[in-house]
Amino acid sequence: MKKIALITERLKQGFGVDNVVNEQANLLSDKYKVVVFAIDIDNNFVKNAKYAIYKLNIPLSFNPVKQDLISYIKFKDYNHFFKLFDTFIIHTPTFNSWSPLLCKLGKLITYYYGNSPSYGYRFPNNLRKNIYDTSENGFYFNFSEHIFTISNFLKNQLPKRFQNKTIVNYLGKEHISRVKNSITSNDLIEFKKKYFIKDNEIIFTYVGRLDYKNNPYKNTMQLLKINSFFKKKLKNKFRLITIGIPENNIEKEFFSNGVSVISNASNQQLVCSYLLSKVYLTPSLWEGFNLPLLEAQALGLPVVAYDIGAHNELVNNGKTGFLVNNFSQFLKKLLLLSNNNPLRDKLSYEAKINSNNFSWDKNVRLLNKYL
Repeated sequence: MKKIALITERLKQGFGVDNVVNEQANLLSDKYKVVVFAIDIDNNFVKNAKYAIYKLNIPLSFNPVKQDLISYIKFKDYNHFFKLFDTFIIHTPTFNSWSPLLCKLGKLITYYYGNSPSYGYRFPNNLRKNIYDTSENGFYFNFSEHIFTISNFLKNQLPKRFQNKTIVNYLGKEHISRVKNSITSNDLIEFKKKYFIKDNEIIFTYVGRLDYKNNPYKNTMQLLKINSFFKKKLKNKFRLITIGIPENNIEKEFFSNGVSVISNASNQQLVCSYLLSKVYLTPSLWEGFNLPLLEAQALGLPVVAYDIGAHNELVNNGKTGFLVNNFSQFLKKLLLLSNNNPLRDKLSYEAKINSNNFSWDKNVRLLNKYL
């Protein structure tokens, strides 16, 4: 039986890459011997995992050059394990420095989730991102037999010399559909009680990083403007729920402006928020995929987002939601969807249909062709 090692920094709830690794590892385990190697592991997230997990003892550094050196030196501690495997899939750049070593032991596949543009970032974050781009495109990707990425947008960001060995493999949505099937009306009632949500409130939901200082491309400052606009327009009948990991006192700032923040939300809480919402929104200015856009559509939630990055690969503009070009258009589309109406019902229906084009089964079937 072929032995496959998936290598990633984390296995924790609330992170897109971690979801990918978990879903792929579970499905691949039906056919292969699969082990996931990770540094940071949330046992609750993987308690039903069908694959084996091995915890790596590798210090993490903000400095990518130092991280590469640390990981490279630590490789000798795990080399005897890796000699047992036929195929290696690197999911996070924490382990890029292992590429020249792993490719000598078996087939090497690297996942490229993209690096958001460095502009808008302050030093040293902007330098860090440039180093990642330079090291991957200039050196590490040369050792991969195949590069998998999650959108055509990201594939086109890679140097042309790598594009002929790059495979676009869209993400899936079953992880959220499974949770939805377990949600009861009582779960929704309890969710509303916990977060003091009134029956007549119109809810918008955002999922993602909340820190606009360290992650300027997420543009989450605009969430405060959206909240202010609809608080005035709809008075006490509006609630913006944001789900993500707050940093730099963002949580306090959001709360003081009447924005609900749910940090470290469970999948059940996430689905409850989707199901109670009129619309899913994201003001992000760069995305290599944007999994919450797919999750929301899978639950029949119309979406509003900027027409950037891979968004037009996930959203059928005007059919499953709206992709807009400026903030004025953003507010108009949100206002249009803030109440029940035939258009919203049509978008909701089409959103569910569209989400069927994305599945973890399809993702793993394509991956399996290159193993």
